[in-house]
Amino acid sequence: NNPGTWAFHCHILTHAEGPHGMFGMVTALVVE
Repeated sequence: NNPGTWAFHCHILTHAEGPHGMFGMVTALVVE
């Protein structure tokens, strides 16, 4: 219903925090 490029990201600290600060887990999903 909503075409475009969507970015999914995570706010769980163990997923979003790395040795160089906050970077997060991000996945791009393209809906046509």
